[in-house]
Amino acid sequence: MSEREGSLGDAACLCSGEGESGRIGLLMGVCLFIVVSFLFLSATVTAVAIQDRRLLACADRLSVATAGMIDAHAYYGGTSRLEVRVSPQAAWGAATRALQMLEGSVCDVGAGVSIVVVEQSMGQVRVGVRAQAILPIVPGALQGVSAPLLRRESAAKIVVDP
Repeated sequence: MSEREGSLGDAACLCSGEGESGRIGLLMGVCLFIVVSFLFLSATVTAVAIQDRRLLACADRLSVATAGMIDAHAYYGGTSRLEVRVSPQAAWGAATRALQMLEGSVCDVGAGVSIVVVEQSMGQVRVGVRAQAILPIVPGALQGVSAPLLRRESAAKIVVDP
């Protein structure tokens, strides 16, 4: 066998693909891992974004419910000008009651919603809430470590027609 025939024999062996069978499987495994990772990441980001929007809707509902608690003494007190105030105790109580009523619907977000702040100023009430997001496909032990803590605030104006 000549030198030329030996080199053609090696080329013929490479063209048949006998030595590449393991490489294709490895390449398909890497591609599958990339696709699954992308799907997992997009599902997680979408779930957190949806929970964030739901938490904002919950904060809106709580601020509107709290804005309805007007201090009766300031309203009916006989002052010459119409003064509308929300007492801090009544505002916090109204927000807590509204949260309890809405826990099964609007305020069913993540691992549970808690009220962070209820502040009132002249003619406005601001309510802040927070919730621990729940990530899909993540094991329970890793939820507390990897899930973000969502926080939203909403304000409602108190308008009285004289």
